[in-house]
Formats: sequence, C-alpha cells, structure tokens
Amino acid sequence: MGYTLYGLLDNSKVEKASNLIDVSIRDIVRSGNWLAESYEITDNMETPYPMGVRPSTFGAAMMIDFVMIKNGFRYDFGTPYIQNLFNGARSIKGIRYSNGLLNIETDSEGLFTVSGSYLEAPQEIQTQKGEFLPVEGGLVSSKIEKFIKPQVFNKEGGVIIKNFGKNNVNIYTITGVKIRSFKNEKSTIDVKLKSGVYIVQIGRSSNKVVVY
Repeated sequence: MGYTLYGLLDNSKVEKASNLIDVSIRDIVRSGNWLAESYEITDNMETPYPMGVRPSTFGAAMMIDFVMIKNGFRYDFGTPYIQNLFNGARSIKGIRYSNGLLNIETDSEGLFTVSGSYLEAPQEIQTQKGEFLPVEGGLVSSKIEKFIKPQVFNKEGGVIIKNFGKNNVNIYTITGVKIRSFKNEKSTIDVKLKSGVYIVQIGRSSNKVVVY
C-alpha cells in the first residue's frame, strides 16, 4: 500500500492518493487491530478484519506513515519534504532529525510554516495542491541532496518535471529546436506541450519523452 501511495504521489495522481490514505486509515481503525500484517473485508462489505501475521508492525507503520503525509510531512527521500495533499489547516510537530526537531504547519491556502531546531531559521513555503517540496536549510538535506534524482513524467498534453534542484531545464523538439527553458523554478513544474516526442534536458542529463 505504501509503494502504491508513493507511485500515485510521484505521478501527480492527487485524488487517488488522497482516497487511498483516507480509506486505509479508516479501515485499519475499523478493524480494531493496528498490529496486523494485512486486512480483509467480506463480500457484503462489513467491518474489515485483521489477517496474516499478528502482531505485526505493518498496520501500525502504515497508519503512522499515512497520518504524517495527511498532515503535510513526507520522509521517504531520507530528508524532510512537505506534501500538500489535503485541503484545510493542519500540523505535525516534534519530528526528530539528528539532534534537531522539526515542526510543520499549513493553512487552508497551502502556505506551509516550517520551524524547529533542525532549521537555521523558520521558513514559509507556498505550495500547490499535490506538490511536494524539500525543506531546505536543515542539518541533513544538504548532505544527501545529490541522491535525489530529477524525475520526468509524460502525461496527456504535457510533461511534469520534479526534483531538478538548481539545474536549468530545457525542452527540445526531437529535431533539436529549443522550445522551453526554466531556471530557478520550484522543484515541480507542469509544462503543456502538443503531441509529439521531446527531449527534456536537466543539467547534463537528457530524457526522451512522448506526449500524447
């Protein structure tokens, strides 16, 4: 379930990711057992019940993971990220990284306030729904930034480019004509393109994508 959720998030399937989080949290609670390996329902859709190895940390780990993402915090990159997935004000506090603490709060407009001893100074980060952005200026993020690779996804009518950091982004036609260029943008950009084959250049690396 966790891998499915991250796949949905990475491919900007915002509503499906939100639904998966809500359904999973709801049905684990309804089952009455957070410490199960898996959960099942009967044919007539009655209360879910625990299955597999019990006790198991699987159910509890998924609850913790999904509740943190629901409240705006994502940790699967190994460095703190904020994840704007649900509308409404929410917060998560007391996240420990190394010897520091991190607090994340957001309002109903997607403005995140990040504070705590993990950071050199508090930050405000404006996001769009579905967007995930790194918390920069911390004790850990600068050390592992090189391990977070840029991502390029095609979609109907365009491409989505993520995690390109400080690299310039250029988009070329298959014949080598540059048609779009981005610099110092947010870590996620959504580019509308006509159907065809394009080359997306991020720093020194290039990706061929097909837009339908």
